[in-house]
Amino acid sequence: MTMRGLAAASGIPLRSLVRLLAGERAITFEPLCALADALGVSVSTIIERAEERLLETQRTPQFSA
Repeated sequence: MTMRGLAAASGIPLRSLVRLLAGERAITFEPLCALADALGVSVSTIIERAEERLLETQRTPQFSA
């Protein structure tokens, strides 16, 4: 799904969606529900996957250049 498609399906303006997904804005419950509905998954699935990714990044050594 494209960003435009997700914005249209969720009812979240594209600019706001880009900021949410980039982590520039904290997501609140209503947009989270709208995204879950648009993606056909539960809110808990989104949260579980986000937690998994966070744990993975914390376990992966970060090297500086």
